[in-house]
Amino acid sequence: MTGVERPQRPLKVFLTEDSPVMRERLLEEIASVREIEFVGCAATASDTIEQLSRQECDALVLDLNLERGSGFEVLKSVRARHAQRPLVIVFTSYAYPYYRRLTMEMGANFFLDKATDFNRLLEIIGGLPTADDAVPA
Repeated sequence: MTGVERPQRPLKVFLTEDSPVMRERLLEEIASVREIEFVGCAATASDTIEQLSRQECDALVLDLNLERGSGFEVLKSVRARHAQRPLVIVFTSYAYPYYRRLTMEMGANFFLDKATDFNRLLEIIGGLPTADDAVPA
């Protein structure tokens, strides 16, 4: 092996979810998959946008239907500031083909259905690189 090994830092995740029950489950389950640093959590579009304007994260788990506002607003704001990071994982109960197409066109990296893709969400989180691990272009 060549080079200096460096410890992998925790994956920085921001969670936008308006359901307290789902939010708690997601926090617990995601943290069980790998070393995670939750850098923020919000239930509204405006809170998410405001918090993300002050900090960086590797991944954003984003619900579309929020207490106030929508995940579409958040996605638009995030991609206006950053083309590549964070990776955006839309995780919604509104898994309609139109929403899938729209969010992917807006720059989401993944679109998952809460009813059927919970394990897929955990697989994706488990395999994501941190910004430190990214290969330079």
